[in-house]
Amino acid sequence: MNYQFYGNGDCCTPDKWKAEVKRVIEENCGYNLSRTLDEIRSTYDFNESCQETVPEAIIAFLEGTDFEDAIRNAISLGGDSDTLAAITGSIAEAAYGIPDWIRDKALCYLDAPRREVYERWVAFTNEVGRKPLPS
Repeated sequence: MNYQFYGNGDCCTPDKWKAEVKRVIEENCGYNLSRTLDEIRSTYDFNESCQETVPEAIIAFLEGTDFEDAIRNAISLGGDSDTLAAITGSIAEAAYGIPDWIRDKALCYLDAPRREVYERWVAFTNEVGRKPLPS
């Protein structure tokens, strides 16, 4: 399946964009993003601290090939997997978007009032997206 990659700017391929994301985060946040999922997986345990959750979630995204793969990477680490997947999924959505089939499946679980909130949010964000940003 071919997913749209949403990275922009001068580095427009997923690999180049991921390398730039990795560089900027390592330089500005001090996270070590050079470990692999296999290295992390062998010792990772539940940890609610951002220092041992955020970098792992970012690495799950960096090793992913698309939205679904990134989330599967995060879940495969175990530990606080719902938090890892939520963080990883947010990053992966920015890069790849959410595949229609995943979005549609998730939306089918919403009752009518929650689905209405979702529809209003989509309409609002679409409207905001068409307006120029304040200068």
